Amino acid sequence: DLIKAAFKRFKDIADQKKTVTDEDIEAILDNEVVKPATEAWKLNSCVVSCGHPHPTATVSISTPSGRTIIDSSIGGGPVEAVYNAISRAVRVPIRLVQFHVEAVSEGRDAIGKVSVRICRREPPKEDEAALEVHDGEMTYHGSSAHVDIIQGSAEAFMNAINKMVASDEEHELQRKEVEFWPGRVVINPIEQKQVA
Repeated sequence: DLIKAAFKRFKDIADQKKTVTDEDIEAILDNEVVKPATEAWKLNSCVVSCGHPHPTATVSISTPSGRTIIDSSIGGGPVEAVYNAISRAVRVPIRLVQFHVEAVSEGRDAIGKVSVRICRREPPKEDEAALEVHDGEMTYHGSSAHVDIIQGSAEAFMNAINKMVASDEEHELQRKEVEFWPGRVVINPIEQKQVA
């Protein structure tokens, strides 16, 4: 499965770029290796509208029970808007404590490797440092490599969230989903089949 996923990713990148370099292939393989064994939450799509004054992101995410959640949010920039939308959809207290992007290869169509580190905690209060990690606090790393750094950022964030969920032994984060939550759409796959 790892090789199939890496090859699919390679084909997707090859369709977007003129030349795929050795560094690109290495980033693709790294991207597939660091994924958690199971993805409880799956990013289906991510649509971003940039511009002044409010960059907006809409995400579609599959839940562990197979439902699809569609949610939107704004942010100070497109990456923050995506992270806010994902956080609203998964309803888990997540704090981003590290964000790093670097080009893997050269050129306008270079792959960007995104690395994030998150912890399970509410966003910082006014008097608290945003990137501060408390003693004994567990952090979770996620990464992704993509030609589109916004998409790569979303995938890296989801990767870290899935690692956080997988490490939760009591399944605290797998709580019962509610049908209604203001500002988001929940699609039940059973209901979809009945309509179709």
